[in-house]
Amino acid sequence: AMLNRAVSELVAYTPGTAFYASDQGHQNIRLSFCYPTPDEIREGVRRLAKVVHREMELVKLFASQQKGKSND
Repeated sequence: AMLNRAVSELVAYTPGTAFYASDQGHQNIRLSFCYPTPDEIREGVRRLAKVVHREMELVKLFASQQKGKSND
């Protein structure tokens, strides 16, 4: 889901799970860049950071909703 949101911001990455034979890498991403200028790389990182922050907000919201349901 986060990758789709990143692509909508014109930034892509490879999920870390692609680089492990076992069930690892869920907390990792791999960025690849060789042609962009330093300014373009900074802009890409800024866009990716925006996506990551939104994802973290969604996780917090979901967790608080689940906690509220368990208290009912």
